Amino acid sequence: MRITLRSAATTAVAALALSLLSVPATTTPAVAAPSTIETVFNDPVRDGPEKFQIPTRIVELVDQAASGTDLYLSIYGLTRPSGAGAPDIVQALLDAQNDRNVKLHIVGEVANSWGTGAYEELHTAIVSKNNGGDIVLCGNSCLGNGSSDDAAINHQKFLVIDQLTDGTTNVVAQSSANFAYGQGGELNNLVVVKGNSSLRNAYVDEYLMQRQYRTVSGTHTHAPAQDMPEASGMQTFFSPRDPSADLAAYGDSDIAGAMIDKVVCSPSLTTDRIRISGAGLDKRTSRPGLYAAIERAKNAGCTVEMNGQTNSSGVDDMTALDVPLYGSRAGGCRYPTVSCGRGMVHSKYMLLEWVDGQGVQHKEVLTGSHNWTKGSLERNDETILRIKDATTYQAYLDNFNKVYQGMLDIDAAKYGSAPDVDHYQRVNVTGDGDQHYSAMAAGGTTTPYLAVVYEHGDRHDSSDTELGTDVYIRMYRNGVPLWNEKKLSTSGTNSTWSNQKPDVGVDSNGNAIVVWTEDTDGNKVGNISVRKVTPEGTVTTLPMPYGNADGDQLRPTVAVTGSGGYAIAWEDAKDDGSNSNIRVSGYAANGTANYQNVAVSVINAGVTTGSNRRPDLAVDGNGSAAVVWEEDADGNAATNIDLVELNSAGAVSIPRKVANSVTAGMQTKPAVAENAGGQIAATWMSDDTGTSRNLFRAFDTSGTAAVADRPVTEAPGSNEPPLGPQYDPDVAITSSGDFVITWKETFWNGFSDAWTFDDVWARGFNADGTTAGRFPANLMNVVTGGNQGGPAVAVTPTGRLSFTYSDDYDQNDFNEVRLRDGFTNR
Repeated sequence: MRITLRSAATTAVAALALSLLSVPATTTPAVAAPSTIETVFNDPVRDGPEKFQIPTRIVELVDQAASGTDLYLSIYGLTRPSGAGAPDIVQALLDAQNDRNVKLHIVGEVANSWGTGAYEELHTAIVSKNNGGDIVLCGNSCLGNGSSDDAAINHQKFLVIDQLTDGTTNVVAQSSANFAYGQGGELNNLVVVKGNSSLRNAYVDEYLMQRQYRTVSGTHTHAPAQDMPEASGMQTFFSPRDPSADLAAYGDSDIAGAMIDKVVCSPSLTTDRIRISGAGLDKRTSRPGLYAAIERAKNAGCTVEMNGQTNSSGVDDMTALDVPLYGSRAGGCRYPTVSCGRGMVHSKYMLLEWVDGQGVQHKEVLTGSHNWTKGSLERNDETILRIKDATTYQAYLDNFNKVYQGMLDIDAAKYGSAPDVDHYQRVNVTGDGDQHYSAMAAGGTTTPYLAVVYEHGDRHDSSDTELGTDVYIRMYRNGVPLWNEKKLSTSGTNSTWSNQKPDVGVDSNGNAIVVWTEDTDGNKVGNISVRKVTPEGTVTTLPMPYGNADGDQLRPTVAVTGSGGYAIAWEDAKDDGSNSNIRVSGYAANGTANYQNVAVSVINAGVTTGSNRRPDLAVDGNGSAAVVWEEDADGNAATNIDLVELNSAGAVSIPRKVANSVTAGMQTKPAVAENAGGQIAATWMSDDTGTSRNLFRAFDTSGTAAVADRPVTEAPGSNEPPLGPQYDPDVAITSSGDFVITWKETFWNGFSDAWTFDDVWARGFNADGTTAGRFPANLMNVVTGGNQGGPAVAVTPTGRLSFTYSDDYDQNDFNEVRLRDGFTNR
């Protein structure tokens, strides 16, 4: 016998793997009443006992095993519970054997060394009982144990009980979950079939085949002739499989692809859908048949969707097919001490729904232990159980939708201020072109208003993605759009014109003030355009925020009080871009200037290379304007973040100061928020540690720092994704002084061990910079794959949180603007 024992496996495990070589004979119990099907899902929202619904049901079944009956178990992970109150499957197995003489037939997996303690305990008990039971471990799977392939595993997760105490026979339980309690918070499914003797025999034959070949070198594949013929709407496909044999028998080298190929897809029928849930998804090069079948189905008119893990290696290949992969607990609530109420997707199922040419409705479930990986197809001991039953299909469809909704809500009961709104929308109605660089603002007391602005262009010059761009706005009331997107800017006529860097503020009545840099003649010298947009969609042109247009006016930012007064800050540079300064103008609600062109920054005397860039501005309830920017007054190319506040008349109320206390490295791209009472929160990028990260600092009404500089994310736990480089933070603050920061972060793909694409994150803070009881560090982009960026955040005075970001999940280099709306910072 060839078996590879991991270093953590003990001598007792080795003895166990070599013991009890006899193969039990298979018998066919009497056929009971027509088969029944039961479905169980670990709850995707709660963190209480609901997360143990699958092991609880397994224990119930084992407890019901009839005296003297045979029980077959093939499992990858088997452990006793680590916490009080969790169901104990190992103890249930021991009790069944010792109290009712149930004959246990168990096959496990040596490669899964963390589960060997339970196997040893069962081995000792089975040998002591000597009632015909048996237990063995396979080394790197039972069937796929070729000497050249030590990556194979016995990944099975099934239980067969020949008879229960109530007389029910032929009980088959197929789980996506291991019987290991580390998976208690993960999303899994279980199907229990009773009374189907053909299904029982197929599973017991698989168990016997595992025992037979565990000592034989080489990979032993399942031939299509060994697949269980359909019986009572059931069929099994076990792995490892021979792709060439499946191609000959099923017309596809990938058995899952062959099932997809059966679906009749029509562009005119929205019922033709393929839904996939998966813990593992390989790249297209590793599972080409599956991807090819999905691509054929999409091209024929089927809708394809997927719930899965963010760090699967095939995420970007799948989204490149424009298959949205919804990342439930995508990247996780980063810190395990904070509960987002969801675990990662560990279910493995596929839902196929279509209407054939004769008008017959088909609904099928493929479930089991089989991940959508090359290993599950060609190396591992795995199961796909095919079920043709409308009730079962509906249960799985409900679960798929609930998992998806869980991602959108981020636990609505805890963090959702508006649980009935659409938490995930596309802002731009027009799907062509490229939408990016969004900004947003919220207002209103009794009625929440939200305005989102963004750039829209066609990228006709790849050297500058913002050439040929226009500025658009879309407004919402209570999360519902008031109208489709509205173009605010005027397009140019040459190849170098642009309208760039929009920003927006909103008053309590929903009126929006929009600003942007306008260069419609394409001479690369910008002016600041200002528009007022009412909730009804009426657009009014307002004065430019300066008395003349000399030099280059860039990167405007605007903020609006509840009563409609507003302030604008911008970057004012010479025509050659040198010695830029930050200027501020303030206005009454009717557009009358209270002050204009106030320079809040300086360039040191004699310096010709100094600069002040990238301002951001916020206002309090009285119209005082807090401004932050990148400061390099001495021209040494080392930037700090400066902060100043002007009152409603333009006089300095908080003198200019350096906002950051961290002095190492460069401090760039600041953002600031101020509530009506004058509390201020600022955030920015820093490379003080050698890697870009985002810091923040809070200030009281006098401008005194309430907390020292802090990172938006501390080091994660050992089982959490590592921190990637962070960029482009934005911040919003509530009336009570707590605040939320959103940012872009490069994602670490654990499967490929590489930094890959960018995601959008957010996290809430108390006024003192602590995080207890606030919105957890959570990935905000719903669909994973490709790049997401340009995040923005806004909050109403009542605390309703909204986020926007640009999304290129399908990697076609054209973004859409997504809105996440209706949350709260708690």
